[in-house]
Amino acid sequence: MPYSGETPCISCAYFAIGLLIATGIDTHAAQIKVLSAKAPRQFLEELGPQFERATSHKVTISYDEAGIIRKRIMDGESFDVTVLPAGWDEIRGKISGAPIGIGHTDFGMAVLASAPTPDTSSNDAVKRTLLAAKSIVYTDPKTGGIAGVLFARMIERLGIADEINKKSKLVAGALNATFLVKGEADLIAQLSSEILAVPSVQFVPVPPRFSGKSYVFWSDCDQHEGRRRGQGPTSIPNRAGRWVGDQSEGL
Repeated sequence: MPYSGETPCISCAYFAIGLLIATGIDTHAAQIKVLSAKAPRQFLEELGPQFERATSHKVTISYDEAGIIRKRIMDGESFDVTVLPAGWDEIRGKISGAPIGIGHTDFGMAVLASAPTPDTSSNDAVKRTLLAAKSIVYTDPKTGGIAGVLFARMIERLGIADEINKKSKLVAGALNATFLVKGEADLIAQLSSEILAVPSVQFVPVPPRFSGKSYVFWSDCDQHEGRRRGQGPTSIPNRAGRWVGDQSEGL
């Protein structure tokens, strides 16, 4: 599916600019190793092959929960570019490339498209909606998946963690909305980019204090001779409301 308001060619151009700035590679053919959190997977899988066709470069992408990618980097795994949530200072300490903001995706919940839209207009409304749900699926926060961490933090702040966890299934590496379609949950939590990748579900926003995560390119420029420090912001065009460029806001 092309990005809203952009042709695939223009979208690929933005992606190419982001990778080339982040890695500082020259025009010769190169192997680019990317370590990415799972939330950006939809646009990376669409634009990666377009980038390869438009250039002589080969992109290899390894996806995992954000916390696991963080651990792999902290343990010393080599890479050219990583796509991770903004704000992890310890990652800055492991690489020399400056972060480049590429987009923002909202944290929220989802129900089937055929179900009534839950009221999440206030903290009290979110609490009532969660307590009324019979079964909930969310990402295990122990994996470092950002959506799971945000959901666990939200139910703690709402004072309902015990009640919610008694009826919740914790998962890893999944598009949680698929559990709605299979009839194994009546409410799930995840990032909007992952929720909207599943047909027949509707995204349910949460109050701003609980929502939103920005993602950035980080480059490990010291690992490859001749590559330079990443510089300057770029953005990935909006994809049907799933991602919006944030021009490094909040980095």
